[in-house]
Amino acid sequence: MSGPKIDYAELERLQRERLERERLEKIAKIRRATDNYYNEVSKAEGFVIKINNDNRDVIDSLRNESDIQFILDNIYKIKRKYVSMLRGSKSEKVPEDLETIENLTRNFSQKMSSIFEQYKAEVEPHIEELARFGSIGERVAAIKNASLYIDNQNGEYTIEELIFNSEKLAKNEEILKAAHMVEDEILMNMNSDYISEKDRAKLNLFLSELTEFSAGSVKDIKEVLNNYLVIKNSVKKNMENFEDAYREYTATYLEYSETTGNSENTEMLKPEQFMSVEEIEKETERLSRASSTTVEQRYIKEQIDAVMEEMGYGLCNSIVFDECPKGNHYLCDSKVSNDAIHIYISENNIIMMEVVESEEEYRKDSFNVNAKLTGSADLEEEIREKMFDLQGQFCKMHPEIVKKLKERGVVLNEKEHKLPSIKHSKKIKKFVSQKAIIDKNKEISAKRNALLEEEAK
Repeated sequence: MSGPKIDYAELERLQRERLERERLEKIAKIRRATDNYYNEVSKAEGFVIKINNDNRDVIDSLRNESDIQFILDNIYKIKRKYVSMLRGSKSEKVPEDLETIENLTRNFSQKMSSIFEQYKAEVEPHIEELARFGSIGERVAAIKNASLYIDNQNGEYTIEELIFNSEKLAKNEEILKAAHMVEDEILMNMNSDYISEKDRAKLNLFLSELTEFSAGSVKDIKEVLNNYLVIKNSVKKNMENFEDAYREYTATYLEYSETTGNSENTEMLKPEQFMSVEEIEKETERLSRASSTTVEQRYIKEQIDAVMEEMGYGLCNSIVFDECPKGNHYLCDSKVSNDAIHIYISENNIIMMEVVESEEEYRKDSFNVNAKLTGSADLEEEIREKMFDLQGQFCKMHPEIVKKLKERGVVLNEKEHKLPSIKHSKKIKKFVSQKAIIDKNKEISAKRNALLEEEAK
């Protein structure tokens, strides 16, 4: 005979490795889906740059022409409108299931292209209107032709190639074009979610200098551009590391939320809420451990469910004794009587099993706490004695439970098996609906009658 059985549960190595492998595969699948989403989101800023650059040479050359300011104002207004649409179309929160993420990605990609096409259709009539203003129109055509010529000559030159190509830098328009490219790149990086405040401040300094020297000498601009190239790669590397860490955090969070049901009500943090890559990695690891523990405990609980059913008990239903529980309590009711097995699984997989009297009480109101435990001192003598006797029966049952669990890959290592005692007699009252009480009584009565009929044959 014995009282409560307290054991340390661990999974056999192959089972643990299988569960962890499946969990990591799920994270990788989510990561692929979220990467596709984030890649599409990043293209939005590319469309912003396209809009800002669209006919920029023409517009810049006509800033001081008072006769056409109303046209330029309309163009500026259209540009601001569509830049705002592009930047505002990003979802504030990544969905928490794969199908929705994939649908959102497809829709976002189509939406970006559609917004840009709408912009072109709306702005082009105003550009054409500029060309109808006599001599101004001739200048517009000349500038557009010159811009087209430069673009064709440059081909796909990088910023570095423009800055270090001495032949191209002999022309003012070439160094100004390089400066514009650097401005675009700086603005795009400064608008990134993955840049640190320190690197943002560095880029802002270069942007200010380029703006200050835009009307100055080619020598001044070239010096700023050369200095920019010195820090460009380190800033880019920092952003890539931050983005990669955040994307891994996102995938891990989504898997954690799905696996645990987000029992901690933890919101997914935004990139700007992290101060460093190390902070992201620390939070990612915390979520991963929590998810891994939940996966293991869920597997243990599923195997206990199966074994207890084989032993003549129902599934282990979750019960909550207080508002701030630690670990998980379950109750497996007998199918033929009012006794039950109370099982507690701690956060570090300590498992306690004990036999208890099970009772149900009708509660109309909704509540988080759904059970109450009554100790031996507060029980009727009859129930105390009954539960003391049942401890002996449970003593014979427990080794069989241990054996069956081991066959399913769950090993119970003895920590403390208490001696039988009246003080271990307990009752657990579950708070349920009136219908649940009636249904349970009918079920017990039907099964008891079936057993009696079987014995009578």
